[in-house]
Amino acid sequence: MFTMQPKNPTTCNQPDCNLPVCAKGMCRVHYDKERRPPTHTYDYTKDTEYTTWKKIRKLRIHLSWVNSYTQFLQDMGRRPSPEHRLVMLDPSNIYSKYNCKWLTYEEQKAYNKRTTMSQQGQK
Repeated sequence: MFTMQPKNPTTCNQPDCNLPVCAKGMCRVHYDKERRPPTHTYDYTKDTEYTTWKKIRKLRIHLSWVNSYTQFLQDMGRRPSPEHRLVMLDPSNIYSKYNCKWLTYEEQKAYNKRTTMSQQGQK
């Protein structure tokens, strides 16, 4: 059978809570939890990518990365392995998603060799 709820409940509408109502049908405890923004529980400072970002932040860097580790991470992604390093493809340019790549030492050597040979061929 259907029962009517009282128009002005005097206790919290959350299960197993009999505290008096404060606002929006909830007690002060539940109302404050509802209003409070979610807390940031992940510590980025332990990421190896964060360390890389902190180092390059002091250099010539794209404006979107200056104060935003999350933007850097979104653009570059996670480091594929501990052997990978962030490498500038064109050292005369700035650090940006178009000018950086995660490369291993061997890949970096091969890339540098290729670009050096192509630059010598242009002269």
